Amino acid sequence: MARRLHYIFELCWFFGHFGGWIIAMDSLSDNSKKASRPNPETSGNPPARIRKAIAWSLYPGMLREFEQRCRAMWPEVIETLRSHGVHNYSIFLQPETRILFVYLEIDDEIRWQAIARASAFQLWWHHMADIVPTNPDLTPIVRDLKEVFHLQ
Repeated sequence: MARRLHYIFELCWFFGHFGGWIIAMDSLSDNSKKASRPNPETSGNPPARIRKAIAWSLYPGMLREFEQRCRAMWPEVIETLRSHGVHNYSIFLQPETRILFVYLEIDDEIRWQAIARASAFQLWWHHMADIVPTNPDLTPIVRDLKEVFHLQ
């Protein structure tokens, strides 16, 4: 009895990022290659997100205060993050340098940039201005970090 083998390869993250391309090869029938690109709206696959990393810092002696304020983050700030397409938001600290490393995933850059105009964030940044270095408009001084490696 002939045995049919099907090889299905999910292409690397690059293709997954563009909607989950899948190539299926039937090696014993007609050696045809079939490609399909599932529609994220109908396939149940969420659209690909943009990974971001930023760094900012704390003033000396402000770690405990920063942690307390983050634990008591205002619901309006959390809702603003979610409504602007922010997911998987994490903040890490390197204690010796007081550098905060932020990892987050966003749906798109336009919505991410719009957070700066949201009243909840303007109030939050004003609330945090005494513990983190800020720009004249009270937004925290942040540096975008360049991704140099990613393992999916």
